[in-house]
Amino acid sequence: MLARHRFSVVFMDCSMPGMDGFETVRRIRDRSARALEPDIPIIAITAHSQAEDRERCLAAGMQGCLVKPIGSSELARILSQLFPGQVSARPMTRTKAKKAVTDPTIFDAREFSANYAGADDIAAQIVELFLKQSQALFDEARSALARGDAETFRASVHRLKGAAGTIGCGRVVMAADAIMGFDPELPEESTARATLERLADDFNRELGLALAAVSAYRETTRAR
Repeated sequence: MLARHRFSVVFMDCSMPGMDGFETVRRIRDRSARALEPDIPIIAITAHSQAEDRERCLAAGMQGCLVKPIGSSELARILSQLFPGQVSARPMTRTKAKKAVTDPTIFDAREFSANYAGADDIAAQIVELFLKQSQALFDEARSALARGDAETFRASVHRLKGAAGTIGCGRVVMAADAIMGFDPELPEESTARATLERLADDFNRELGLALAAVSAYRETTRAR
């Protein structure tokens, strides 16, 4: 796409399946790949908030890093740094500190609405993508687990964690953390498999509750 069209900035998901964000950036920067603008600003999108994660993104050739969930103020801030005088870094109007993504809520509609205040079209797209893709992605993850492919299962859950964090489904994030924090290399393979299956059931339950809550939110906003 970058070989055919010009863009002002690229937002790069660092945990894409197959070719991850770091390899994608390397290929964009490689002039033999024939991107129209190989030096285009690239902003990392990641679920990891440690300093070393940000440093890895910068070392890979990205110009900035945004940690999920991403609010409109964070987006405006980083764009104003990249394009001074063209984008306004709108100050936060709320004095309340942002909640951690692990806040155990099914779906924090108030927080989501506040994060995307003035960006209704973007918020609607995020809601639609979450509703359309999440269950299908987890069904694929369960299929991978059934085949004994724990690595693919965990990678899919990591993607879902990022989506849940962006939209404000804290209990889904917590269920994902339980899976990501589990060490499958246990002495008893059957025990590890049974534990992962239980954690997958927990995740599926929380995801179902989140999807129902987000769907209800969508219908409410449509009725306004």
